[in-house]
Amino acid sequence: MLTVFFLMAAVWRPGRGDGWFPNGGLTVAAVVLMVGVGIEVAQSSWNIEVGSLEDIAADAAGIAIGWLGWWWVRRRLTHSEDGTSDSLDP
Repeated sequence: MLTVFFLMAAVWRPGRGDGWFPNGGLTVAAVVLMVGVGIEVAQSSWNIEVGSLEDIAADAAGIAIGWLGWWWVRRRLTHSEDGTSDSLDP
C-alpha cells in the first residue's frame, strides 16, 4: 500500500492528473524497495528480528502488485484514442 500511496501522491492520481514527478513511477517503486531492504538490514543488525530474503521477496511482490495495479488504472484512465499509451512508465 505504501507504494500505491507514494505513486498517487507524487506521480499520478485519478481526478488530479500528474503530480510532482510525472515520469517517476518505477523510481518510486525502486525507492520503496530500497527502504524495505534497509529495514531488513536494520532489523538484523539491531537483533530486533532476523532479516530474511523471504521478507524482501514479499516486499518486492507487494511493490510489484501495487505498481502494476496503479499502472493499469493510470493506463486505462489516460489511454488515448489512438492507443499510443503503451509505455510501462507513463
